[in-house]
Amino acid sequence: MKGKIGCFLFLILIGFGMVPVGSYYDHRFSHEDTKTLHDGAILSEVTFSTYIDGWNDDTIDCIVVDVFNNTYIAGRTRSSDLPSGGHLGFVYSGYNDYYVMKLNSFREIEYMTYVGADGPEGSPNLTPIGACSIDVDNLGRVYMTGTTASYYFPLVNPWEDEFGGFGDCFALRLSSTGDTLQYSTFLPGNRLDIGTAIQVDTSYNAYICGWTQSDDFPTLNAYDSDLSGNSDLFLLKLDSNGQLRFSTYVGGSGIESTQGTSSLFLDENRNCYIIGSTNSPDLYVSNHDIEYNGPSKDLFFMMISPFGAFLSGSYYGSPDADYVGGIWADDLGDIYLTGSTVGTLPFDYTIGPNPKAFVAKFTLTGALIHSTGFGGSDVNYPLGLFVDDEHCAFVTGYTDAPDFPLEDPIESTYHGLEDCFVVKLSGDGDRLLFSSYLGGNESDIGFAAALTPYNRIMVAGVSNSSDFESINQSIVANHQLYGFIVEFEDIWEDIPLPTSTVTATTSIIPTPSTTTSLPPNTSPEPDSPLFINSILLTVLAIELIILFSMVQRIRRNLHA
Repeated sequence: MKGKIGCFLFLILIGFGMVPVGSYYDHRFSHEDTKTLHDGAILSEVTFSTYIDGWNDDTIDCIVVDVFNNTYIAGRTRSSDLPSGGHLGFVYSGYNDYYVMKLNSFREIEYMTYVGADGPEGSPNLTPIGACSIDVDNLGRVYMTGTTASYYFPLVNPWEDEFGGFGDCFALRLSSTGDTLQYSTFLPGNRLDIGTAIQVDTSYNAYICGWTQSDDFPTLNAYDSDLSGNSDLFLLKLDSNGQLRFSTYVGGSGIESTQGTSSLFLDENRNCYIIGSTNSPDLYVSNHDIEYNGPSKDLFFMMISPFGAFLSGSYYGSPDADYVGGIWADDLGDIYLTGSTVGTLPFDYTIGPNPKAFVAKFTLTGALIHSTGFGGSDVNYPLGLFVDDEHCAFVTGYTDAPDFPLEDPIESTYHGLEDCFVVKLSGDGDRLLFSSYLGGNESDIGFAAALTPYNRIMVAGVSNSSDFESINQSIVANHQLYGFIVEFEDIWEDIPLPTSTVTATTSIIPTPSTTTSLPPNTSPEPDSPLFINSILLTVLAIELIILFSMVQRIRRNLHA
């Protein structure tokens, strides 16, 4: 009986498929060999692009570039044959696994390793639900967090070696060669615990945020030691040996959640900045907006010290629903938020016909400096954020809009369904310096972006398009989902305009695809198939994790 249950669950989680060879397509351009991607487009500044593709579904959830221009990516996979460059660390476990891959400065694969065991880790899909996060220290060691339902998850010098029973947060550190676990630990509670983001400081302490439904999630030196509602955010710190130094709940009487690798930022003073969504009217906040805007849900952000003490926090939102994107802090201590709203926020600048995506900038004390809304006439959803040394915000995510505002785009054609977008805002937030679609004929979602030491932008995410334009290759997809990377020169300088010329208009009108016709959508609610599917996937993922946990318990009892 247990064999039938295990086989049935395996088929649910993994699916059926033939097993061809995994793909790593390297498309790079020289400075002298720029090219026209399609009629009507400006010359592309794309310098490198690739897709990661095995025999089944794969994503790229996060991307980090180190000071030596090495690139590290991680994501979710159902493929046993991901390309490794001949340097495979740990092998595929047979369920949904995470993976980590390193590309050297020549964008060649240096190693690839799987992370997983007897249960599912995450689940490849078109949303950040179940995604993993990584960071890299100055020794080239990768730190990872995510969610596992594996009872036999590989542990080394763990702070906690007992599986909590549902989906557990975990943390680990890989050696610089990707083939050795230096530490690995559960961070469990009695219900669902989701690790969304990880950052590491110069002393090799790791900071992890996420959200939990567990009323016994481990706390230590906490400013909030109790689960206050249905779910709370958490923030914790592990020392260089993977041992817990502080852990705290962050939440009120309602529901708090967050998503994506941009949900946490660590500054040079080791202060942590976290962003989430809430419907709690009683969050512990201190500045800017201390009143919940309700009645649906607001964004909120908080600053927490290296020792787990609350420093500051604020609501930010409209009377309608507001959705999490990411958070960043610059060298001056100013705080940047990105997200989206279905309501109306008092933006200082608006760009495009439906400015529902936004970047808001605050001082260290929480005073709003400026806010910019941008977007096309349909859904616009930011997911990844970083800020450069000139205090220009870069945002990636997805849009359903054929009239998304563009500026000097790499791709000016809206391809249909969801397209990835990449935006660079001026330091004052008053205009677009760059804005482009990225994608093909299906769904293309930007999860994360990073800046290289050579002033190039790298965007990573997931797609199921067979003709992703900037990869310039007809992708013979073996399934639905693959991860993508597009790298391009940042040539868009932030030169202030004379006051009389500052405008909220854009210079290029997108060219709708001639092969895709979308029905009009006048609703401001995020009602795209992607958004609806994300809710269904959340429910399904939780149900599958609970089912798998029950199977694991039956297996252990039978072996006992």
